[in-house]
Amino acid sequence: GGIFFDNPLPPLEYLKVSGGIFFDMLCHDFDMIHFLSSGQVPEEVYSVGHCYNQDIAKMDDIDMVAVTMKFKSGLIATVDCSRIAAYGYDQRVEAFGEKGMACANNESTSTVVVATSSGYQHPMSEWSFPERYKHTYTTELAEFTAMVKTNSVEDEAIVRRHLDLDTITAAAELSYRLKRPVKLEEVPTLRPKLPH
Repeated sequence: GGIFFDNPLPPLEYLKVSGGIFFDMLCHDFDMIHFLSSGQVPEEVYSVGHCYNQDIAKMDDIDMVAVTMKFKSGLIATVDCSRIAAYGYDQRVEAFGEKGMACANNESTSTVVVATSSGYQHPMSEWSFPERYKHTYTTELAEFTAMVKTNSVEDEAIVRRHLDLDTITAAAELSYRLKRPVKLEEVPTLRPKLPH
């Protein structure tokens, strides 16, 4: 499962055109689960959410959501997502199985931890995604530039992955709006119920 809490809250002007929390944020989290599960696609998705920020609620969006995904293999994945984390960008993931567990924790501003009789003090997490992924963006830009220079396109498997992720994201938002689990096979029929 994963915890994906954004920070800081994006400007409201951006949120109005962002596609909402599902297509703006959760699509990336579903991509991470797709990667960690060796490309598995869930059969069913269930989402519950709430909106604390009234400006976001007026946009017919939410600022907090939990999603559970069930896979044919028996895998169950969860995502806990929020538009805001006052302590910094919080992105963690755990994979648990019969032979053990693997965790990826937040990247911090420092590796120094101070321990006193009052307890432990840890450094802050990176403040937001531009700090957390600055090297990733550089790599992506270089790969994009190389593709443009050579007039090449992405591999068919990557295109298929993006189509699958769009369907998963739509299923998650539909589940929230319909207040029930949604099977991915239902998405083509239900998609018109999405507001965008």
